[in-house]
Amino acid sequence: MTTPDRSPGVGRRPQRSTRDVRLLVLGGVILAASGVGWFLMSWRIMHTPASDAGGEALGVVLGLLIVVSVVGAIRRRDPDRSDDGRAVDGDRS
Repeated sequence: MTTPDRSPGVGRRPQRSTRDVRLLVLGGVILAASGVGWFLMSWRIMHTPASDAGGEALGVVLGLLIVVSVVGAIRRRDPDRSDDGRAVDGDRS
């Protein structure tokens, strides 16, 4: 049985830069710290039961993930492309 001949890089994910990795790690740390902080504030300061505080903290983290997703989508938007990915020319007639 032979394997198909592939050129290097076909089917592989592009390598992430060190900056991207640092940004992802920093974002993860901020999300985790926000969740833990919200849990502790809700549980200790507001005296809610631990299960309720955990649910609130999970809601905060999921809400922050949605915000990060929307901001990332807006930042990655390419003004030279249409909604379906085709190039847009200067004349819209």
